[in-house]
Amino acid sequence: MKKRINLLNIIKNKSGASLAFVLAVMLLLMAVGISALAAAGATAGKNRQVLNQLNMYADSIQKSVMFSLQTSNDDIGRSIPETLGGQILSTIYEKAAYASPDPVESFTLNLTPELSNGTDLSGVISSVTINIDPLINFTPYTPEQNEVIDDEGNVIFTYEPRRPSTAAISGKITVTVTAEYQNESIISIVTYKLFDGLFADDGTNPDNMIISNAGIWRFISHEKADL
Repeated sequence: MKKRINLLNIIKNKSGASLAFVLAVMLLLMAVGISALAAAGATAGKNRQVLNQLNMYADSIQKSVMFSLQTSNDDIGRSIPETLGGQILSTIYEKAAYASPDPVESFTLNLTPELSNGTDLSGVISSVTINIDPLINFTPYTPEQNEVIDDEGNVIFTYEPRRPSTAAISGKITVTVTAEYQNESIISIVTYKLFDGLFADDGTNPDNMIISNAGIWRFISHEKADL
């Protein structure tokens, strides 16, 4: 019988899209966003200054997301990833494991960065949405097969090494940042493609899955518009 996903269990789970992961990424976005707002210079016209600051804010978030994706190799060999890229891989794997044998559907991670009081745009309303359209291919575990020879010396079974259980992951990731302040708002959309992500068991237990390859996150496009 297919397992049902319980929201409370997912929040308590130490891997995948955990509450700690969401809070950690929020803190990262807050820190980068605040530094960008502080560095924004005044330009002619109040509205233009606000738009410039909002653009810098959105760009800083996109850059922090890109940096975290590019450092996903730090998660190789881990069962509990720390980077955003590793967490996305882990979440794809977990959702696919729950959905198996059905294909995993696209899903969204929502983050809400907050700014500290005292910044130029402390009242900004913003959100970060990461839409993930994954592809995943499972390969089951195959135990080691020793060579078997009959009484006449004929080989009945040849030796086959152990083959780990694996989950090959690829797909498209779209990061959307929206920000609104003083009747001005912008939207920034960056699209990536993920290639060659791989989960594999640790060599001892087919249920102990770790990141074997963090994959390649290839930048595809960046769109930005004032709303």
